Amino acid sequence: MGTDGVPNSGYLRAKAAQEALVRAGGLPYSVVRATQFFEFLGPIAAGSTVDGVVRLPTADLHPVAAANVSAILAETVVAGPRNGRVDVAGPQRGPFADFVRPVLAAQVIPARWWPVTTRPTSVPCWRSRPWCRPGRR
Repeated sequence: MGTDGVPNSGYLRAKAAQEALVRAGGLPYSVVRATQFFEFLGPIAAGSTVDGVVRLPTADLHPVAAANVSAILAETVVAGPRNGRVDVAGPQRGPFADFVRPVLAAQVIPARWWPVTTRPTSVPCWRSRPWCRPGRR
């Protein structure tokens, strides 16, 4: 979900382009979009940690359990093509850090929190991108 709202993300632009190709293809289809999976919050936090400081975007999340998404995906497949989109989100929306703190607490990982403020048109800065370094926005 939200693919259309982040035009500066090459990854999300590619997802939107793929969906456009499917819509224009002339075959029956269904597209299932989901918000961030709860199961990815730990790895995201780990990849956003430098020198014991977790740097997260200040953006809100609406995380969902992967099991819920897989159940909805199965229901969508069995129901047949909708020629449209199904959006799946978890029951709660809130700041990124509010969802990650309990994940880290359960793993007993000591960490300080430092939200990363990004421009509305930018994407979060992740360590795995070579052009992205701590302190850059």
